[in-house]
Amino acid sequence: MRASNALCLFSALVFSVSHANAQLPADWNRLPVERFLETVGPLVDSGSLSTQEQQSVTSHAWSQFLQDAAFISTGDWTTVNGMVNSFGESSESLGEQAEAALTQLRNNLKSRLATDSRGKKAIGIYDLGSRTNGLGDVEFSKSDTSDVFAEWMDQNEWQSFDLASLHNLYNWVSEDSLDRRSFSAKWTGTITVPRTGEYTFRQVEQYNGTNSKLLITIDNQVVIDSRNSESTSDKFTSRPIQLRGGEPLSIRVEMTHDVTRIDYSEGAPMVVLTWKSAGMPESIIPSSVLSPPAGNSAENRTGLLGEYYSDIEFTQAAIQRIDPALDLAWSWPPTAPKHHEKASAVLDACIAKILSRDFLRAAVEENNSQVFSYLMWRIAYRMSATEREQLVNLLLSEQEVLAYMTPQMMGRLYQGIYFLPNKNQLELIGEWSLAREQPRIVLGEFPGWGEKAYQKLNTDFFWLTGLFIQGPYLSDIEELWDSYLERSDGECNLTIVYLTAVASRENNMLDKLRSKLFSSLDRPEIVGDQKATWYLGLGYLEEMSTRMQWPGDAVSYAREAFDVAETEEYRFWALQEIVARMGSCGECDEALSMIQNYRTDFGSERFSAEMESWTTRINEIRQAYEKLAADRKKEAIEAYVQEIEKRRQKAIANNNPNGRSRYDSIIESAKISE
Repeated sequence: MRASNALCLFSALVFSVSHANAQLPADWNRLPVERFLETVGPLVDSGSLSTQEQQSVTSHAWSQFLQDAAFISTGDWTTVNGMVNSFGESSESLGEQAEAALTQLRNNLKSRLATDSRGKKAIGIYDLGSRTNGLGDVEFSKSDTSDVFAEWMDQNEWQSFDLASLHNLYNWVSEDSLDRRSFSAKWTGTITVPRTGEYTFRQVEQYNGTNSKLLITIDNQVVIDSRNSESTSDKFTSRPIQLRGGEPLSIRVEMTHDVTRIDYSEGAPMVVLTWKSAGMPESIIPSSVLSPPAGNSAENRTGLLGEYYSDIEFTQAAIQRIDPALDLAWSWPPTAPKHHEKASAVLDACIAKILSRDFLRAAVEENNSQVFSYLMWRIAYRMSATEREQLVNLLLSEQEVLAYMTPQMMGRLYQGIYFLPNKNQLELIGEWSLAREQPRIVLGEFPGWGEKAYQKLNTDFFWLTGLFIQGPYLSDIEELWDSYLERSDGECNLTIVYLTAVASRENNMLDKLRSKLFSSLDRPEIVGDQKATWYLGLGYLEEMSTRMQWPGDAVSYAREAFDVAETEEYRFWALQEIVARMGSCGECDEALSMIQNYRTDFGSERFSAEMESWTTRINEIRQAYEKLAADRKKEAIEAYVQEIEKRRQKAIANNNPNGRSRYDSIIESAKISE
């Protein structure tokens, strides 16, 4: 049971019980349920009772209370939930009737939660969550869960929750009324352009081509029709359209989305519409120029009337609502929550925290990594595209926050921002790369050899950012190279190399990146430590070209870096990458020899301690490789023996004693070699 000052269900049942000489009162089996829970419950929870006593009180709790439908249906919520917490999972004492009794208890709880709104006032959010998760295998449906939490919100104060609790509440209350893999929607209303002239509209695309299909009509002119299955970029961008300024013009957008699978944001529905005109750069069409149809109950609001359907033929109506703008990127469910107003209120509270400068600074100061590694991207995936642009701009102004974010944190976030039309996400990646220390290769078993720790240590989540710089966004790679590949001190920006190498490899651009690195090496002003970093970048590219299956020439480039580095710090860095690659590949003796040869060259206490840790790790890796080699040898011998045994059995069946004798000898020799 989770306890929190704000959320705890049993604030009235916090006991100070000494269990040093705990024993059951003589009349425990005659106590009313409240006294039974208050007296016996703590003894059960603390494990203070003997096995026999535990069985007796559990049997009594079930026979007298938990199997009493009237108690479960009408009893005090706190007491009911307390009994379930203390005794609900211990039905073994009922013998063969245990499963039936447990099922009945679940059903009674479901009925109670579904009908008793007053009871929800007495229960905390996490205990309500545990109850709707059910007991054992029988759970509430997601729809039932959202109903329960929607009613709970009417009875309880939730606005002051911390971000993690708000996020959990949103997950519980926001059951989707649609299958976002296959649905349709249409938006109607008016658009008012600022001045008469030609306007170009664009449907923002997914990186991998799994785009929602749109038909957009403005002032009775078809602007975009992306319903054609042929994958051409022209269908997502309109020709210049002449429009009258200052007066409302009709707009109608029809969308269908039909995919078999959505993986994180990949394949998720997205309707983000931009415009541009002479003197007006491309941007998301703002809510302020959109209005719902006349006669609509919300016609005084900005935005468009959205009508959602649970099929792709616009026949099975699901919900209606006013969408502020066509900046809808449903990277994470829900698309159209069943309890829209309540879900929106909770999501708005989450977004307000994520877009708070003070909140993000405090999270860094408190080392609250959960905010960035989990909550930020999960909430960003539910933001509108406009709100995501606000988040990017906020992060750009917070260098300490950027420096705190790991490749995993940035990779998860970038999955939800790569498509933003203002391209500030590229600046975010660039500034993040400059705010961080340069990445370094470290020791770990190499891919293909067990745990793939080497790849995880050195590429994990750099690849995730690079994964989305593809398709329509492939040109973003070169923009990053042009603006951020070289740091202000002349060093190679290895973070940019790391994250663009993946996309470059997948799009046959590794040679282009390799050429850029070589060009920098040829510049006369790039010398010493600067030059060493460019060699290290080339080493990483060599590994990526083999899909991290073997370093290739990476060790050679690291040796070049070692030779040209001027300062002790950079020579040590290059040595680390050489040793890491050798040790990780099983060339442990050579790696240890290098450490020994250069130990006296790096005499500081810090360097000595690091080299000692390398030695320890390499010896561990050596043992792992020795075990791997032994296991593979054993597997090969066992496979060989199995094959010879088949031949031996055939010789026996054919009454061939000489063959049998020969195979017996072979099997015996194989077992000896094993």
